[in-house]
Amino acid sequence: MKPQSDTERKLRQKTTEEVCQWIAGFNDEQGIGFRLLGQHELQRRLRRPDAIRSWIAIFISVAALLISIFLYLCSS
Repeated sequence: MKPQSDTERKLRQKTTEEVCQWIAGFNDEQGIGFRLLGQHELQRRLRRPDAIRSWIAIFISVAALLISIFLYLCSS
């Protein structure tokens, strides 16, 4: 995992609403990098449920595979 800058740490501590306000308050003096950091953090938060759902699907698939192998070996 790459080291985080102070700005990234501050963004992670903010609520989603505060991140949206931070992005909306962007101006040219801050530089485009700050806006991109805010947008990246917001997208990371929005994708989190998808990541959790995919891990659950992987766990269920592995469990089903193990159960089917076990049942096959027991029936032989």
